[in-house]
Amino acid sequence: MNRDVRAPEVEPAGLVSEAISEVGMSHEGSEFGIVAASLGATVFTSESRIINPAELVARVDFALYESQGCRA
Repeated sequence: MNRDVRAPEVEPAGLVSEAISEVGMSHEGSEFGIVAASLGATVFTSESRIINPAELVARVDFALYESQGCRA
């Protein structure tokens, strides 16, 4: 599984997250004080060895936790 957050296929997620942060919309309940987003992405190709949709969702979930600096 590719866990490189700099991989080209996940770059759009980083751009979306940065764009949301740059807006600077106030969020008093956030530890950052502004609205922020963490996004996870995975790629499904004909060469992927994903057996079922649940595995695809699990990979996206893993990527989300990785984007938040967590280890699943």
